[in-house]
Amino acid sequence: LKPEFTKKLKNIKVKEKEKAVLICELSKEDIKVTWKKNGKEIKSDNHLKIVVDKKVHQLIIDNANLQDIGEYSCVAGDVSTSATLSVEEIKPEFTKKLENIKVKEKEKAVLLCELSKENIKVTWKKNGKEIKSDNHLKIVADMKVHQLIIENVTLQDIGEYSCVAGDVSTSATLSVEEIKPEFTKKLANIKMKEKEKVVLLCELSKKNIKVTWKKNGKEIKSDSHLKIVADMKVHQLIIENVTLEDIGEYSCVAGDVSTSATLSVEEIKPEFTKKLTNIKVKENVKVVLQCELSKENMKVTWKKNGKGMKTNSHMKIVTDKMVHQLIIENVTLEDMGEYACVAGDVSTSATLSVEELKPEFTKKLVNIKVKEKEKAVLLCELSKENKKVKWKKNGKEIKSDSHLKIVADKKVHQLIIENATLQDKGDYTCVVGDVSTSATLSVEGMPVCTIEISSSLQ
Repeated sequence: LKPEFTKKLKNIKVKEKEKAVLICELSKEDIKVTWKKNGKEIKSDNHLKIVVDKKVHQLIIDNANLQDIGEYSCVAGDVSTSATLSVEEIKPEFTKKLENIKVKEKEKAVLLCELSKENIKVTWKKNGKEIKSDNHLKIVADMKVHQLIIENVTLQDIGEYSCVAGDVSTSATLSVEEIKPEFTKKLANIKMKEKEKVVLLCELSKKNIKVTWKKNGKEIKSDSHLKIVADMKVHQLIIENVTLEDIGEYSCVAGDVSTSATLSVEEIKPEFTKKLTNIKVKENVKVVLQCELSKENMKVTWKKNGKGMKTNSHMKIVTDKMVHQLIIENVTLEDMGEYACVAGDVSTSATLSVEELKPEFTKKLVNIKVKEKEKAVLLCELSKENKKVKWKKNGKEIKSDSHLKIVADKKVHQLIIENATLQDKGDYTCVVGDVSTSATLSVEGMPVCTIEISSSLQ
């Protein structure tokens, strides 16, 4: 006769870690059966045990867990019985909580806690934000034990750490004692030539430490001339084109430790890369004497015929980096001479020649007519100031005397006769070089009274 299940499996519900026993009974003894979970055959192991006692068949799970939940079947030939095993979860608890720890920089920090249950998924947080394993910290779980390991702790690791499992958690504070930085490589004195590149370099025992650079005790910062560079532990002050103004003592300061060194700069004597050249111009034009040095902003002295010169209303001295100029706006004959630009013990010279412009009469004499005893003024004007002229009357030179006065005021020339007489009539000429101007002076005589004496009086 085929066996039958006289006692079938029943659904059971247990709590985690409790013992679960699924039991059934056949109508015949010592029948070979197969146990299945969710349709797959299962066999005795260290977690579950299959027991047969004559007609009775049992599946015993000593410490039930959530993974044991499912439908179990006992199969005997072509008959079977099934039942469901439900497992009520016991919420995990921290049997060992995190503890506050204090370590020194670079030491290893281990935050450790333990749960009441194995293989529970946890979340680690720092100051309330979730953190995960990376190249700096490692999260390790081993059965019930959970660890957060930081190999080389830094000041940035200070904070409150939490391990969260569902709705339970444990927290602790990590404190880090700072190790003061030291200069493992100090600044060294250096001597360079002008325009060379200078690199002042030092190295600290710790990475990414904020430092302050100083020159002669005053803080300096990166600008167009110097550059401050920090790369991990290495700190550099770079000057691309060093000048004499860069000479001094430089310090790199990190907290209360510092290193110092002296920068010496060897001067390169200036040279005239562009020398003065001889110039020849006409009067009244603008003249620019220009030269160029190999160095910027050098103090120079301008000389004329060996004597020092300074800017005035007539001429201007201009310096623009390497270029030096002497500018004369309206050149005169008095500006002729040898000019020199002197920079230390080097100089350049050139001659300025001025071609005289012949004077012209910009205002010529005009014919005038006066009465006897009136004032007569003959006036003309030249294109140039202070020129020596000659006055002539009827072709003969005349000079100032008690009767007539010759006056010159810059460009204006006058012949003044205070009390004109009939003898002053004539052609007057003002002569300068080979140019002249002429005009006629007419004098109207005073009326003559004629007295007639009668014959009777005679």
